[in-house]
Amino acid sequence: MKRIMIPIDFSETSIFALKTGLAMANRLSADLRLVYVINKQDYARGFEQERLSESSPARTLDRLLLENRQEYFVKDGKFDYKIRNGQVTEELVNQARYDDTTLVVMGSHGVSGITERWIGSNAYRMICLSPCPVLIIRPDMHFDNRFRNMAITVDINKSSRQKLPTVAAVARLFDSKLTIIGLQHTGWSSIFERVTRTMNQVERYFANTMGLTVADSILLRGKKLDEQLAQTIAESKADIIALDVKNTGYFLADRFRPFLISVVNKSKCPVLAIPIKE
Repeated sequence: MKRIMIPIDFSETSIFALKTGLAMANRLSADLRLVYVINKQDYARGFEQERLSESSPARTLDRLLLENRQEYFVKDGKFDYKIRNGQVTEELVNQARYDDTTLVVMGSHGVSGITERWIGSNAYRMICLSPCPVLIIRPDMHFDNRFRNMAITVDINKSSRQKLPTVAAVARLFDSKLTIIGLQHTGWSSIFERVTRTMNQVERYFANTMGLTVADSILLRGKKLDEQLAQTIAESKADIIALDVKNTGYFLADRFRPFLISVVNKSKCPVLAIPIKE
């Protein structure tokens, strides 16, 4: 059976992720697992032992399961939790691998100012290292959790097309209309031709091969593509935006991704990051 994993730290953001994960688990007929990580660094910082003991998180997790179980409708499905100890992202990635997780739904607190282009959040680390797609959400995002409108970015790189089967599967599941957004990072005319050709190929794949509805195809070019993309997502009323992430399996190798970080932080709808192996 499919499994959705929800990293939980009892914050408002992670509880919001739990609510979204519940809706998706019902639609996917998937098991649902909450994962709480006791960060070893917290001990060194002098936090109270009661706050970090396994009994206290377990009580809170038991309460969360009890409060939300009535919203979980999967026949013979499992809705449970796991407590791990260690570095947060490492433990989450290991649990996702161990469970053969289908999807991680993770809340992001978001950042602003100069840190917008700097890596620091567990959500971003999870995007870089996860063995499965990661859906990043925030309470300030606006979307219909039926995900009827889905946007997807493509560019001239072959890797951007590797995510198409995953996007098609999600779109079929939710009966989503697709908006294809081409990204041209340079002004060269030869690049323009390659991007438009790629967009046409992607549209034919979705419409003719997969039988999906393509609502629009939009090309973005020039400077500040991240801001253009955020505006286009809002104007198209997308409920989810799918991006590909070249996942090397090493966080330091993926350390500086200004465009990706900015898109995740600025998007007004959930971001589905799909790992691509080079």
